[in-house]
Amino acid sequence: MNELSVKETHIGKMSKVLFARTVARFFQIDQKLDAIVDLKLAVNIPLMH
Repeated sequence: MNELSVKETHIGKMSKVLFARTVARFFQIDQKLDAIVDLKLAVNIPLMH
């Protein structure tokens, strides 16, 4: 499964037991954390000179 299909699956499951606003906020925070991880990984990639 790719990341998008996993998130879609979790959105469906979470929406059944949580308010839509809570689910949306969770995935906003998740997106921010993903961006931080991507940035930390990108910092370690050497640039060509």
